[in-house]
Amino acid sequence: MTDEGDWAASLDETWARFEQGDVDQVGDALGALKRAAPDNALVFELDLAFVEATQGIQAAVDRAETVSEELRASLVARWAIADVLLRGEYFEGARALLEGLAEALSRGEQPAELADNEDALPQFAGDVWMALAEARHVMYETRAALAAAEQAVKAVPESAEARLVKAGILFDLGQLDDSEKVLAQALDRDGRLAEAYGLRGRVLTVKQDHAAADKAFARAHALAPDVFPLPVRMDEDTFVAHMEKTIERLPPAVRDYLNNIAIMVEDVPDVATFCEGDEPLSPGSLGVYRGAPPALVELEDKAPQYPHNIVLFRKNLEVSSRDEEDLVELIFTTLLHEIGHYLGLDEQDLYERDLH
Repeated sequence: MTDEGDWAASLDETWARFEQGDVDQVGDALGALKRAAPDNALVFELDLAFVEATQGIQAAVDRAETVSEELRASLVARWAIADVLLRGEYFEGARALLEGLAEALSRGEQPAELADNEDALPQFAGDVWMALAEARHVMYETRAALAAAEQAVKAVPESAEARLVKAGILFDLGQLDDSEKVLAQALDRDGRLAEAYGLRGRVLTVKQDHAAADKAFARAHALAPDVFPLPVRMDEDTFVAHMEKTIERLPPAVRDYLNNIAIMVEDVPDVATFCEGDEPLSPGSLGVYRGAPPALVELEDKAPQYPHNIVLFRKNLEVSSRDEEDLVELIFTTLLHEIGHYLGLDEQDLYERDLH
């Protein structure tokens, strides 16, 4: 396979087999492609996807770190690395690569490997901007994430996925009506996008239109039952009883902190107050700690800070659970998360402790 046209045709065929799940034949064909075009970014992109599918995401991350400097100069190769890092939750590394790619696209640079494919160029730009929106979003830079999502929609205006990304960020900013509008646009483009119905259910939950929310969740469940279980519904008395049992499970040292904290239950956040500020809290939050963490307050200022309270949002917890057992466990981890805030831990600290 020495002729460029031969291996390019083979690459298209191998990608098609990969997407069909024909892993055995993909491995043999990919080996031949790597021998024929060892420094081709499109072959490298397929290689990363194959390694992830057969060996797992960490193996793909490890493979990405071995890339040659020649390959790293390619926009396509950098995109493939950033994509793997993002899925592997190496957010800072992914973010750095994606910011560089976005700057290159803004300067008018284009991937040389896609120069002859007019359809692929806008999709490449859309993918980069969507991934950058995700990276910024997960690092709690929500307004910057929205700007990237808007660029994604501009790049691929007919993409339902780009509008779904934008709608999710608008939801987290508390712009519920705008989120619903963009979700409708996404569903106009792909009426079987289960994620859009799931997000619509969350928007309607916060709006406290629970009947309409349940219809949206039912549609998401019908389209993707393994991904979108039907919400767990629990009356407030039962919820509080489970919460009290959950408190008994907390380690004694953690329970001691609760002597200074009132625990409350509300259905959903109040969007008007919850989403104030430059980086508002998401109205989809499962709970919130209200107060100034004693560890972060100067000694002479501590006295006026009490009482502290933790609020659990029952409806948001319900729609985030697969079954009653899962709901009880989610109450437990949410309480630990908010107690962590009381102790002065930020979201990154809590993420590292698997309390996100």
